Amino acid sequence: MFAVTKVTYTCYVVDYERETEMNVVEQAVAPLKEDAMKRAEQDAAKHVEYVRAELEKHAWDVNAAAPRPHGRMSKSEYRQADAKHKSFLDVTTYTESSRTHGAPNIRKMSDEMIARFVKFCVENAAFQYDEFVCKLVKKIGADAISAELIGNHVWSYSILKVTHADESVSSWKTTQIVNVSSLGKLFNQWPTRKIK
Repeated sequence: MFAVTKVTYTCYVVDYERETEMNVVEQAVAPLKEDAMKRAEQDAAKHVEYVRAELEKHAWDVNAAAPRPHGRMSKSEYRQADAKHKSFLDVTTYTESSRTHGAPNIRKMSDEMIARFVKFCVENAAFQYDEFVCKLVKKIGADAISAELIGNHVWSYSILKVTHADESVSSWKTTQIVNVSSLGKLFNQWPTRKIK
């Protein structure tokens, strides 16, 4: 169990913002935010290496490695192809300033673009984790008087044992999953279920 004397925590949920003193559930799970950010950095690095490998296989031509979408695709195929193409552009830069239509789009890895991509992924993971904490507090309820976290849900799973004001004890199991939106963007989720 983590001991925190007084911490201010900002919670952003879809349509409002609040700033209050951190409750016991927030105190228990907030330290794992750093782990979530580290995992996002590792996942971003894996994506960069995937892009590098795919471009090398296709002689650094981004249009061969991740072709642009075309009008004959279904809506979801179009969005996925567009997201993949853009994700390759996110970490690369042009080798030539102008190209003719239909010519190969030869790219090279860009340290500046990679750093920007990784920074965005880490900041996004931090924001998503803050949202998870807010939803978890709302789900468990405000009557919690103590909470103890066992395990690490960023790397596997965790059990959160919560003691409520009426002295009842509830246990909550959380795991982290990485999902892909219909637009091809990666995002984290931390499904939490009450254990009987």
